[in-house]
Amino acid sequence: MMSIAKEGDTRQIVCFECGLTQATYLVRNVSFNEQTGVVKNLLVAVCNNCQQVVSMPKQSVVQVKAEYQKTRLGSRPKS
Repeated sequence: MMSIAKEGDTRQIVCFECGLTQATYLVRNVSFNEQTGVVKNLLVAVCNNCQQVVSMPKQSVVQVKAEYQKTRLGSRPKS
């Protein structure tokens, strides 16, 4: 059974910068790697030491996919 993460929940994570540490789930605006768009109000795990987004719960994937599709469709040239 999948557990549902909530804002303020904490968990142990491995941060690329800090190594093994704790993270807190927070709502953030997160940019795509290509800087082509932003997913607003996304629940993500944020490293408690360096404040970088380190992961996201499964429940956030649907929101990311939907925003990514909107960005991809919006960037297509019109015929």
